[in-house]
Parts: sequence; C-alpha cells; structure tokens
Amino acid sequence: MICDLSNVEGQLGRCTSAVIDSVHSTMSEIVDDFLGTENSSSMGRIIGDGLNTEIAIYGPTKDGLECAKKTVYGRLGAQMNLDLHAIHDSFEARGISKTASLVSVDETVLRAYADLCRFYSQFVQFGAHDDAQIFRQRQIYSNHRVWKEIAGLATNKLFILSAGLPIALGYMNSTLDERVFYTEIHRQNDAGVLDKLRDFEGVYPDPVPFKKESWIVIDKAYTGGSIDHAKRHLRSILGKEAQISSLALFPKSFKAFASADYAVYAGRLIEVKKIISELDPENWHRQLLYMEA
Repeated sequence: MICDLSNVEGQLGRCTSAVIDSVHSTMSEIVDDFLGTENSSSMGRIIGDGLNTEIAIYGPTKDGLECAKKTVYGRLGAQMNLDLHAIHDSFEARGISKTASLVSVDETVLRAYADLCRFYSQFVQFGAHDDAQIFRQRQIYSNHRVWKEIAGLATNKLFILSAGLPIALGYMNSTLDERVFYTEIHRQNDAGVLDKLRDFEGVYPDPVPFKKESWIVIDKAYTGGSIDHAKRHLRSILGKEAQISSLALFPKSFKAFASADYAVYAGRLIEVKKIISELDPENWHRQLLYMEA
C-alpha cells in the first residue's frame, strides 16, 4: 500500500486536509509513471471494489514493493516538502500508526494480553505457538485522540482477532479501559488453520454477565462483512434485546462506511447517520477528509 486516505500515515498525516487530498492525487500520477518504466514491468496497480481510499500496487516480492514505495515517496519529496505543511502532532494526526512498542505499555495492558494468550493457547497445537500471530505481537496502535472518544460510545468493546489485537491493545493503553472482549471469525484461507486444535467460537472474556450493558463491535472494514458477522454472533449470545452498535476502522469502501454506526476515517471519529446523506458514493473518500469532527 502506497497511500491510504482512510488512515493517512507518516508525515502526510500531519498535514491539512487540502494538502492530503492534493498529495493523494499527485502520488497517483507518480505511481502510474513509475509503473510505466521497464524496471517495474512485474508490478501493477491494484484496482477493485472496496479500494476507493487506497493507492496500492502488487509485485513479486515484499522487498521490491518496499523499494517501489520508497521511490514513489522520493519523487514526491522532490516536488514538495511535507514538513512545511504539517499542522498536527501525532495525537491529532489524520492517521493512527501501528508503531508503539508492546514492551512499553501500561502494566494493565500487559496483564490483559498475557491472560488472553493463556486462554487462546488451548486452541493452538503444542509447538505451534511461535507461529501463531496472536502470540507474536510486538507493535500496537499508538496513542490518538479517537481512542478516548471511542471509550464513551459503549460500556463494552468487542474486537475481532487476530488483526484486531494490536488495535485493542492500543485502545487499552490509551484509555486504560479494561472492558475489552475478543472474538474470532474463521475463514477457509486462514493461514493459521493448520496449527489449530479447534476453533475459538465464543467471546472472551465471558460476555453474559454484561448482557444488559451497551456494546460496540470494532474492526477494520473493507466491506463491513466481518463486523456484521461479529454483531450477529454477539447477539446470539446476549439475546435479541442486546444493545450493540458497530464502528468501522479505516473503511475502504462506501458500503463499509455506510453500514456502520460509527467510523474512524482519517483520524476522526464520525457518527455515520449524521453525515451519510451529504456524501456522494463516488467521491465519499475525499469528502470525508474535510469533515472535521
């Protein structure tokens, strides 16, 4: 991924909305020029549904893609100095980076992570723990204004493993909120399926004692399908009267954004129903950049 408007990374995320919008367009042109060279003949632009926000390329090797990204940013840097347009610090930035070290988090978070690992170990074959992603967390999402805003949306927060784990730990480290729960959605192409003894099919910790309280399901969103699945699963456990809302992190498609109750887009928490009627389904990803919450 070269650039993502839904979660703007690095120094670009500290810039104004207008600069981010302009750079995104410029970067798209730079990528097209780069892909037109002989040295990039094995690479191409990723285009498809659910990729409105992203400029992304494919290629045969990870190293080659990293080199291509550096080349693109180098060419961008030759055209403009992003430092001159930076107005936000990392707390207010238009993106949340996964750069915080797990070893430096609050002790409450480390204990919660250790408890989760002990619980989850019953589902993984002996000797396969070193390969399971859940046991190999090193970096989590950094402190940001949206985490404390999210804390007030519901009493209990449900995250989806395993991609949701560094999000949950980052949220906990910023808020010290311990009302964090986990579930897992199983896919046939799950890379860790061969290491499993059995599937984790419930919610951890047990959510039933809190069924009369408010809940929110939080996950990254391409189409919104995983969040909808997790909501249905949670409701099947808590009962049809359960108060469950949803939050789409960094939604990549208009469908994913529109199907959620809340969204975090470009470092801002948005209540979807309040602004959905103002958005053009073809240009929503740019419009949202200018909707400061």
